[in-house]
This record gives sequence, C-alpha cells and structure tokens, in this order.
Amino acid sequence: MGLFSRKRRDHDANAASDAPRECQHTTLAPRWDSAADMGKTDKVARYRCGSCRAEFSAAEGEALIARPLERDADR
Repeated sequence: MGLFSRKRRDHDANAASDAPRECQHTTLAPRWDSAADMGKTDKVARYRCGSCRAEFSAAEGEALIARPLERDADR
C-alpha cells in the first residue's frame, strides 16, 4: 500500500507543475478565402494554429513564422 500512496503524492506534486503553458503557435497553417487562391502565398487571408486553433491575420501569421528562433529561446 505504501507504494501507491507515494505514487499518488508524487503525481499530486507534479500536477502543480503541469499548469497549462501559453501556446507557442508552432504549427501555423495558411487559410484562403477562395479555392482559386489556394497555394498562392500572396493571397493568404489568415493563419490558424494547429495546436490551439487560434487564428491570426496574414501579417500576424507571417510575423510568427519569421521568428522561430525567438520562440525556441523562450522555452
């Protein structure tokens, strides 16, 4: 029985450190307003994060994509 109580205590201690972290938006996917524009980088309307599903304007998404080294340094 002692093994199980210790395991629970360790899990409870780790639960506090498992607090949700801010999404780093590392998986941005482009979105277009029309099918005819798909694949054209100059026609991207917005970007959607594959992790948290947040949407960003084309300018915001391009800025996030352009600075991957800054995001990795914050981890």
